[in-house]
Amino acid sequence: MVDRLEKARREINDQSVEAGPHRADLERFLQLAGPAIAAWTGSMLTKAVNVDGGLRAIQAMLQEQSRFASTSHLVERIAVLDLVNEALRLVPPDLLARLEIVRDPSLEAAGTLTLPRIAMVQVLQNLVLNACEAVRPGDQGLMKIRSSLLHTGERRTLAMDFRDDGIGIPTEL
Repeated sequence: MVDRLEKARREINDQSVEAGPHRADLERFLQLAGPAIAAWTGSMLTKAVNVDGGLRAIQAMLQEQSRFASTSHLVERIAVLDLVNEALRLVPPDLLARLEIVRDPSLEAAGTLTLPRIAMVQVLQNLVLNACEAVRPGDQGLMKIRSSLLHTGERRTLAMDFRDDGIGIPTEL
């Protein structure tokens, strides 16, 4: 289409093309094709921006996974809420938009943990990704994230609860 538009433009600019039906057809073609190409170009730009966003999200996930694979699973101290927020940042925005995420105040109240941060972020990220993918594009799901501390003697255990209203996994699987 762009090639034909350029050819028509050259012919119109060529002084040897006389006024008449052919020139009128070329002018009409330029009038009709210009806006169509502009609309197509805008559509392609929007798609390119969306692809770029998706690629950046994938790149961030791959960098994090690569870093995890190449480290000795460094144990770090991190706030539970920060851990959840870090996992959410790694979910592609177009998928994350499918869910309303409700962070329970218990996440902040849980304080800090000492754990292999990168591994845990990947686990939490996968939980959120699975929930996002269970929501149809255009629909809006809900995920509630909360935590609770369990005490067994001197040992404290953190339980995290990720609940969503997705379609779930059929029991026969």
